[in-house]
Amino acid sequence: MREIKFRTWWVPKKIMLKNVHLFYDTLGDKSHGNEHEPECSFGGLLEGYDKDNYIVLQYTGIKDKNGKEIYEGDTIRVRLPNIDFITNVEWDNGSFTANKGDIYRTLAHWTNDHIEIIGNIYENPESIIDV
Repeated sequence: MREIKFRTWWVPKKIMLKNVHLFYDTLGDKSHGNEHEPECSFGGLLEGYDKDNYIVLQYTGIKDKNGKEIYEGDTIRVRLPNIDFITNVEWDNGSFTANKGDIYRTLAHWTNDHIEIIGNIYENPESIIDV
């Protein structure tokens, strides 16, 4: 079973909040943590959080060839002997996908050593790929 975790793009500050905990607590929509590892906690399992200020991104359960966790919104390079393309990780039809043109695969189709994170669409908007 894959680990369920999240990170959040904090739109007004344009920073990625890591180790986001989605559970009910008394903090509501306040962020906490430190400058090296900011954390954020939403009250009520996403109910009532300001969707205009936060974009919640889920961990795919897969790491790239360098051991980095892959989240939706990441820009990855898939490289095999006969295939080499760059795409964005998306949630589509119940799975995380890595698609390019006529290549449509779930992210789990590729092995870790074939995938490398090269950015994400929020911190690196120039890496948005038109698939």
